[in-house]
Amino acid sequence: MKSIYFLGGLPRSGNTLLSALLNQNPDIYVPPISPLLEHLSIIDNNLNSHEATLSADFNNNTLCGLKEYVKGFYGNVKESIIIDRNKAWGSKDSIFNACKYITDTPKIIFTVRDIPSILASFVSLLGDSEDNFIDNNLRNIGVKLYGDQTQNDLRCDWLMNGQVGLGLANLTELLQLQVATCLVEYDDLVNDPQKELNDIYDFLGLPHFKHDVNNVEKKEQENLINAGLPANLHDVRKEVKKVSLHPNLVLPLHSQNKYSGLEFWRNK
Repeated sequence: MKSIYFLGGLPRSGNTLLSALLNQNPDIYVPPISPLLEHLSIIDNNLNSHEATLSADFNNNTLCGLKEYVKGFYGNVKESIIIDRNKAWGSKDSIFNACKYITDTPKIIFTVRDIPSILASFVSLLGDSEDNFIDNNLRNIGVKLYGDQTQNDLRCDWLMNGQVGLGLANLTELLQLQVATCLVEYDDLVNDPQKELNDIYDFLGLPHFKHDVNNVEKKEQENLINAGLPANLHDVRKEVKKVSLHPNLVLPLHSQNKYSGLEFWRNK
């Protein structure tokens, strides 16, 4: 019988690094970003709109079928502990579907990082390239790009209105729901990875495992280009260490001021 837990998080907050480290444990399997949550959500959202569902009560059939689907989804995985990875874990709807179809007592690991550092990480990743997923999206909605610091302000606004803002909304709902949650700060993970991993094991009720923080490799590969994302978006360095530049050296002053102090989870 496999145990299933959940890994969510803010973008650029060490989610992929944590996955690679956890995958060193032979009892644990963390996949690339998993579509399991979307599969459950699509079916659940359509339950009340299909003609057959409206004409007869198939709720119990659907409930049993989706529970078996979850088991089958990871049926080919030999590890006994699954940590399903999706940045949307934490939202109210995701917790509802987890409780309904997977487990009555979901446990969520959620990676976090200060917002200016997240934005600076994205901006550093893009560099001087004008052909990237953020700038292309900005052009598609008619935003003019000027190739100066104003462009980085526009990039930051787009991220905050998109995936970074969505991640913050998911975390807000997660903390409001008071679901069992283990927050993992990026700086803590890179500064003392074994301690953070031990805290995760304690949270999940699992025995500690000694990790090799000087020989980190991704177990599972992704084709991010197919998803319209940079190929190096989820790269992991072999040695765990912090190498990113301070936000003050990357972000325009306007974005630094606008998006500082948003780490509400640290006030809990």
